[in-house]
Amino acid sequence: MLRSSCRLTTTLTLLVAVTSTGWAQTRPLVDTLQPAIRPQLNTLPLVRQPGGPANTSLASPFVRERPSRLTGGLSLGWGAPYAVGAELAYRWRPAVDSNVGVGVGASGAKIGAGVRGYLPSRTRNQVFVGTNVVYSYADTEVELEVNGIKGRYRMHSSMLWHLRAGLHHQFRRHALQVALGYGTVLVPRPVIELVPGYGPGSATMRKIVEIVGPGGPEVSLTFLVGLGRSKVVLSSQPPLD
Repeated sequence: MLRSSCRLTTTLTLLVAVTSTGWAQTRPLVDTLQPAIRPQLNTLPLVRQPGGPANTSLASPFVRERPSRLTGGLSLGWGAPYAVGAELAYRWRPAVDSNVGVGVGASGAKIGAGVRGYLPSRTRNQVFVGTNVVYSYADTEVELEVNGIKGRYRMHSSMLWHLRAGLHHQFRRHALQVALGYGTVLVPRPVIELVPGYGPGSATMRKIVEIVGPGGPEVSLTFLVGLGRSKVVLSSQPPLD
């Protein structure tokens, strides 16, 4: 019985010794692996301090007011498609609008239609080019006398083709256009004729009648008024200067 107790005690002592030795040998390996599996607490990105550079990808969009597509205009000038008159225009796209108008000039009443194209711009100023087809009602006679020579000229109704270009300045709701151009008489030809039986007329008289007649150079001014409500939109571009 005593021998069995001694053997049991010896066995337990050996087991404790072996276990202690194994733990002592594996402890350095555990200490080596702990830094590798330890959570990294400083891997989050730094927070930008006030006054630092802004992140443009997260910037808020700009609020812009888009002018009304429908406008009414009053025009005046020399050789303008609608002379001294009024027009109604609709802007189908930011770069294109179409218009119809009526007016009265030295060569008679006007009625016609046209289209304008606008070059892209980030400011309130845009260059535009346009064309108009206009019917000019005249059928009037003009009597002149120069240096004792008389002449009577008939001005016929005519169809004209206008080519023009100018500058468009956009206010918030309204706009102003300044244009230069030229009008060409399509039919009839000639549009001005000397009436026989009144006088021989002269080249000077004919030039005078042609100046006040349909067609020729254009210098005009048009004020456009926005009709309807303006549209507020979100844009990545800042408001117009």
